[in-house]
Amino acid sequence: MADQNDRGDFIANLILPWRNTDKPFKRAIRSFRKLNCQSLGREIRESAYRRSLHRKGY
Repeated sequence: MADQNDRGDFIANLILPWRNTDKPFKRAIRSFRKLNCQSLGREIRESAYRRSLHRKGY
């Protein structure tokens, strides 16, 4: 994770060690790469709607 300063430079604020064998970390990176920020709000709403229907049993 990083913050952007006034000049546009990124300053790291979270650095975690990892190895190539860390499957959960690799899975998270793959998910971040697939993420489309332009449609993120719509995807979150649709996911929440589908989950609520699943819980109700419809």
